[in-house]
Amino acid sequence: MAAKVGDHLKHEPIKLRFTTTNATNGAAKSILKRSLNQSITEIISPSYVTPSATVILYERLDVSIVELETKRSLKVTWTGIHNKEESTHPFLLPKTSMVHDLTEHLSKQVQMTPAGTGRIRVFEVAKDGRTQKEFTGSEMIGNIPDPVELFAEEIPREELEAEDHDKIINAFHFTRDVARTHGVPFKFVVKPVSLEPPMPPTPTNIFRRIKGRTILGDEEAFATSPWGFG
Repeated sequence: MAAKVGDHLKHEPIKLRFTTTNATNGAAKSILKRSLNQSITEIISPSYVTPSATVILYERLDVSIVELETKRSLKVTWTGIHNKEESTHPFLLPKTSMVHDLTEHLSKQVQMTPAGTGRIRVFEVAKDGRTQKEFTGSEMIGNIPDPVELFAEEIPREELEAEDHDKIINAFHFTRDVARTHGVPFKFVVKPVSLEPPMPPTPTNIFRRIKGRTILGDEEAFATSPWGFG
C-alpha cells in the first residue's frame, strides 16, 4: 500500500504513515504499524451494520516510519516565568529519552530570565484545571500516556529559595465559579503572617505578588481574573 501511494504522491513510501478511521464519523482512529505481510483486507474492518467505503488517512513525514516508530513526537507549550503561553515547541526524541533530556533540548529554544534560576519544570495540567502534575525528570518519555498536553515553565527563584516555614501551593484561574477554570495553573509561595513585614499577607499584597507572578495588569488581576488555591 505504501509503495502504491508513494508512487502516486511522488513521495518516499518509507516516509508515509497511515491511520484508520471510524466508520461512523470518519474521525482518525489508530495509526497503522509498519508490516511487510499484512494485507489491506486484514487492515480494513468491514461494518455490516452501516456498510460504507473504508477511509484510510495518509500523512507525509520528514523522517522514515522506521525512525518514527523508535521515537516519540511531543509538543511542549512554554509559559516562561510569568504563567503566559508564549510559544509551542515540537520535539522528536528517542522513546528511551528521559524528561530531563526533553528539558535540556527545550532550554536551548526558549528565553530564560537573565537573573533567573535557569531551572525548568515540565508538567501536565490536571483534568479539573486546578493543579500541575509535575514530572520529576526521570520519567522515560516513551512511557508518557498518549495523547498528552505538556507545559513547561521557568521555576521562580522565590520558589527554589522557599524556607521551611513557607508553603508552596497550587493556584489556578477561574471565571466567577471555581468550576469554570481556564489558563494554566501555577505554583505560588505562601509565607507566614509574622514573616512578611513590612508587607504583611493582606489580600491586596497577596494579589500584588500574584500579579508579579502572572504579569497581569491591575484591572485584569483584581477584577476579571480571580484565582483559586489548592
